[in-house]
Amino acid sequence: MAANTYLTPEERAALESARVGIAGVGGLGSNCAMHLVRAGVKHLTVVDFDVVNESNLNRQFFFRDQLGQKKVEAKESRGDQGEPPAHRAGCGHQSRGHAA
Repeated sequence: MAANTYLTPEERAALESARVGIAGVGGLGSNCAMHLVRAGVKHLTVVDFDVVNESNLNRQFFFRDQLGQKKVEAKESRGDQGEPPAHRAGCGHQSRGHAA
């Protein structure tokens, strides 16, 4: 089933071919990632170096069973509750202050 059946085929194709990057999947980024996937974005790169804490649950799109997971891995494991992207890249490791 296609995401967003109210969109034209051209609009769906534009979303599917878009390449989107999100720096930080906290309060804003976690919800943006969820909505982008549900809208039909197939190429999503998420960068975050933090882990899911209990204090995140009231404002971020994470769940209790994800506590302690790296946020990037938690996003990947759920598929953001929508059709999973064809390509998803994540970066959740840090080495000497630079993204690995």
